[in-house]
Amino acid sequence: MTRARAGAWDLPGNTLGIIAGRMPQSIKTAVSLRRELFEQSEALASRMRVSHSRLVAMALEEFLRRRQNRELLDQINAAYEDQARPSERKLLARMRRQHRRLLEGDY
Repeated sequence: MTRARAGAWDLPGNTLGIIAGRMPQSIKTAVSLRRELFEQSEALASRMRVSHSRLVAMALEEFLRRRQNRELLDQINAAYEDQARPSERKLLARMRRQHRRLLEGDY
């Protein structure tokens, strides 16, 4: 297996591999697709006036972007779903009671 030369794709945070408007060197690959998917993507590429390779690259970039966003959202949600410890739950209950009393004018 040959390793691609280092380039724009290897830079941290460069998910689309674009630097100052320049596209990095392309790497050829073979992908197997169902016939129906291939025909649909060929037709779409034609309507969009882009090559089939460009359409596949655009779709993969969008998939990766969405996947990264989903993973980030999952990490954020995990950070906020921590369960309160028993001592924190007791404190929260006391705070709620005190807040209720303040709102009801019963202080």
